[in-house]
Amino acid sequence: QAMYLMTQPGALDNAIGLLEMNTENYPASPTAFSQLGDAYLKNGDRSKAITYYKKALALNPKSQSIKAKLIGASGNR
Repeated sequence: QAMYLMTQPGALDNAIGLLEMNTENYPASPTAFSQLGDAYLKNGDRSKAITYYKKALALNPKSQSIKAKLIGASGNR
């Protein structure tokens, strides 16, 4: 549901709230942290996006998709 909200005008703050709860409920889920990073990046907060991408990568260091998101958010292309 949170990922759907990210696509709806004006609903990004609600999506971020749900995704934050998701990381609290599933602290070992790299997907939860990666999705929260996606939401913050879409909201224009690169710093928080990078923070959550790093947490996701720490949980799944072999993930090429998370590495790519981190590189993209960092601006190191």
